[in-house]
Amino acid sequence: MALSFVAAGTATSNSTDTVALDWPAGLSAGDHVVAVVVQKADDRTMSTPSGWTLHGSAAGGLGTNGTSDQGTVKVWLYGYDATGSESGTTNFTSTGGTKYTQFGRTFAFRSGTGSFTISAAVTGADASADTTFSVTFGSDPGLNTGDWAVIAWAHNADTYTVSAHALSATGLTATTTSRGNSTSTAGTQLRAGLVSSAVTAGPASAVATYSHTASGSSASAPTGPAVMIRLREASSGPSGSATVPLGPNVAATGTVDVAGTGTAALPLVVVSAGTVPRSGVATLTLALTIAAAGTVASAGGAAITTAANGNWSSPSTWTGGVVPGDGDTVTLNHNVTVDVATTVGHSPGNADAVKAIAWGAANKVLTVNAPLTVRGDISLKGNTTKTTVISVSGSGAGIEFDSSASASPSTTKYQLLTQDAANGYTLVHFNGTVSNPVYLRSNSGGGNAYLTRGGFSVGGWLRASYCDFTRIGDGTNPFYDYYLGNNSGAEIDLSNCIFDACGLLTSSTAVVTGGTISLVNCTWKNSAHSSKSVVLPTFTNTGTKLIDDNTFDKQVDIGQGAWVITDNLFLEGYVATAGTKWSTSSGGNMVCNSATGALNVYADLTNEFWYKRGTQSNPQHLTLGVTSSLTVDGCIFACENGNAVGDAIQPGAPSSARVYTVRNTILLPDEDQVVQPGKLFGLASVNSNVTAVSEHNTYISTAAGETGTSYGETYAGYDGIFSSIKSNLAWSPNSGEASIAIRQAGTVQQSDATKWDYNAVWHPRTGSDGAGYNSISAGTIFSSGSPGAHDVLVTADPFVDSTRNLATWDAALGGAGTSANALTELAKRNDRSGYNTAYAIADLVTWVKAGFAVTDASLLNAGHDGVTIGAGVFVHQATATVALALDVAATGTVASAGGVTGTASVPLTISVVSTGTVPRTGTATAALALDISAVGSIGNVPITGVATAPLSLGITATGTVPRTGTASVVILVRVAATGTVPRTGTATVTLTLAASASGAVGNVPRTGTAVVSLALRATSSGTVPRSGAAVVPISLAIAATGTVPRTGTALVALFLDVAAVGTVTTGAPYVGQIRLTAARGPALALYAGNGPTLSLAASNGAALRLTPQESVS
Repeated sequence: MALSFVAAGTATSNSTDTVALDWPAGLSAGDHVVAVVVQKADDRTMSTPSGWTLHGSAAGGLGTNGTSDQGTVKVWLYGYDATGSESGTTNFTSTGGTKYTQFGRTFAFRSGTGSFTISAAVTGADASADTTFSVTFGSDPGLNTGDWAVIAWAHNADTYTVSAHALSATGLTATTTSRGNSTSTAGTQLRAGLVSSAVTAGPASAVATYSHTASGSSASAPTGPAVMIRLREASSGPSGSATVPLGPNVAATGTVDVAGTGTAALPLVVVSAGTVPRSGVATLTLALTIAAAGTVASAGGAAITTAANGNWSSPSTWTGGVVPGDGDTVTLNHNVTVDVATTVGHSPGNADAVKAIAWGAANKVLTVNAPLTVRGDISLKGNTTKTTVISVSGSGAGIEFDSSASASPSTTKYQLLTQDAANGYTLVHFNGTVSNPVYLRSNSGGGNAYLTRGGFSVGGWLRASYCDFTRIGDGTNPFYDYYLGNNSGAEIDLSNCIFDACGLLTSSTAVVTGGTISLVNCTWKNSAHSSKSVVLPTFTNTGTKLIDDNTFDKQVDIGQGAWVITDNLFLEGYVATAGTKWSTSSGGNMVCNSATGALNVYADLTNEFWYKRGTQSNPQHLTLGVTSSLTVDGCIFACENGNAVGDAIQPGAPSSARVYTVRNTILLPDEDQVVQPGKLFGLASVNSNVTAVSEHNTYISTAAGETGTSYGETYAGYDGIFSSIKSNLAWSPNSGEASIAIRQAGTVQQSDATKWDYNAVWHPRTGSDGAGYNSISAGTIFSSGSPGAHDVLVTADPFVDSTRNLATWDAALGGAGTSANALTELAKRNDRSGYNTAYAIADLVTWVKAGFAVTDASLLNAGHDGVTIGAGVFVHQATATVALALDVAATGTVASAGGVTGTASVPLTISVVSTGTVPRTGTATAALALDISAVGSIGNVPITGVATAPLSLGITATGTVPRTGTASVVILVRVAATGTVPRTGTATVTLTLAASASGAVGNVPRTGTAVVSLALRATSSGTVPRSGAAVVPISLAIAATGTVPRTGTALVALFLDVAAVGTVTTGAPYVGQIRLTAARGPALALYAGNGPTLSLAASNGAALRLTPQESVS
């Protein structure tokens, strides 16, 4: 017994609404007839004739509809089980859309057993417009030895003949035969046909590809769709007897010995006039009429159907009062709620005709509020409008596919079939919460299940929040190939979801007007596809298209459209399709990859961090797309370890005029601080349609050739190609290296030197056109004049901290101090736990930018637009002149019976602890405990005589200190004090001194002065007025230089961190700064009075600027 081809009917074509198809000759009862019906264009709806079943449909084709030999076509494949008495014709009628031409033909096949099992259809389309027409189907219908694949195909042109038909798949050998192809010459023409492929070796372990060769091609043709079904010969019923496992509706234990023949789907519900004992064996003669597919030899439990709406655990929900369980299969004709942990399904192989859970009626909802384990496929039934068919919510709720009990667990991959017909609009909804996430997963003991449309191109939509998707899809089967092409309610809406070890989320169809694609706060990790996480379709219509705060572990393909793409972490970059510019609200992303090549960008980029991982040779970050003018603003570009010949940013070669602008952008050194990764902005392979602007950028520049901003390489450029190179800051840590801009070899000269001006350079290269400007071509950059008339030559490191990068940011946050650890922590941001919120992309960008704020006053407001040169803000550094008078508290009085004689020139480290009062007049006797560590020699230090001290002394002394003489000591003092510290006048304070000093210790006078260099740091809370007095808690650690007398005043330059009790008063406006610094956190700088601008700057870079005479509390 085997499958065979019977005959084909007559090919028919016209340009009306109806095509009438006759029957193939020689039909017998049980033959399966297929009808291939094709429409051009693809926007029409076909009605299914009575008695026929739609196997599937597909659309495709390139070019303009209404034009001969191009445009879109749609093919439908229908099925009919013959009785042998068919006659006349069948009308296939289409409505809606635009009709150009149509075609139809019937074909018949025969099974040696008189019946078939037929798979769900799979579909695909060819869009290559060449002589090889090739369609890779979206899924595997389960092809194996002895099966026939039946494939309906269509071209959008009738011009080209076809030959060399073939079907191929991994693990598959098949002989492919054309059963006829014909053309429709009416209207705008098409060609269509049908082939069958007899499988001689299998099974297939991957999706199949159908191909044939066309006699020619054009820009749009031949292209079009294909639909495939699998025909399998159904086994005949048993002869003699069979031993059958009993289902739950048989009131006996044991076996039923069935005599006779028939075809059955097991388990059986047996009704007999005889007696079935509770134990032992009963031999019954049965007359069975079984309306089922399968064989008596099939294993499994009961096939159970719903009787009413209700909970899964309730007997009243089910026909016969039996609750389905492991081994059973279920048909849903009512709404059912999974209220307890449940296992269902018969553990078949791939694409079994019997589903573990199948919808028998539309508009029915399976609500999952508990764990549901499914051992088989789930097949949904859609409706003509969007209908929620699965809703998962509640603590611990989810769906797990489990093929571990199948015959071949590792290769058995169950399906969630999201629709069963061409009008199947279904919505699957996973509705978790932050405290109760839900799940869809595959058991690790079997193959990965996946979502599929089953070959239909209508609905099947997904909405999920706080859902953990685990092992859904793999490297062959996508997570889901969704379709959003024909209904304004179409949606893929995912938020706060985790995709772990999943296949590709993908679609190859443009999104309909009003459709929704929204991916928010989701993470892809351990993705099973070889190179990608997600493929986003073309989306040029209105509707939601939002990609926000996601983490993608592999590449993302982005179709054209006005996408809003914000704050995402792309760990392996993205590939953008040319076309509509992204929304202007996009930005804030972090884009990483380990490949050398550039990524195409069709968007304005704002405040983004671009990072090349690993060792890079000629690193290229991005190429600005050619379809619109684009701007890069406030971004940062970095390499882990690159060389000096790459381009961070380069435009493409547009077909019409475009302006590409780079401003406020920073190019960092490599993380080893040795070399920069090439140029920031290079015009290498552009054309005369490109005009470039480079303003207010800061870039490392250490290479002789590929550096800074440049034009030329494969394109010679033109005069004026840069309309502005202004207010940029180029720098190198090494003298003679930095270039602001260069002219590459073999390029044209420029004529207007005023366009290259108001720049700054630290450690400039002496170039052909002056400091920082160099022509690699012979001669100079400019044919006349010189650039940089208003440039600034920086003489010292102008930055707050130029070592800031991804690795040092990690160290600042307490991490390992590596970029790898920073990326690991960033990737946790949507995880259910374990995320350190300090690792945020926006904070990284702000922190690095704060390091490249400048302190060199020559850069302040020196740009062409009156703004500070470079990408960073200006940070003021100022000093304050403060009059100090200190009285020191000690025990006893200081008096003298003689003077101290001799001197000591010794670097000292002195720790002094004292208590008591030292009056400003009169005498005090002091008890001192001194620990002295010194290098050198100490001369005579008498107390009531002479004492000679060895090095590294611990001295306890009482005695007299002379009122005459002097002591000159260089001291580093850390002071904790209480009392009043006026800006003018005097203060009485209690001091505990820890002192480090070098210099000479001689006579300490009773009257006179002591010259001391102090380092003071202070932290304070409270209010310090510009005039008047303030009571402020103060603890002083003070850095100062100047003279601090025991009486009188001292002029001291201060850098203060303040936290003490006392008052600060002033009779005149204060000129200078007070900086308040926490041990960990922001640094606050106050600038007041009639001096420089007042700024509040946090260490992460956030800043508030107040102009002179303004104040802040």
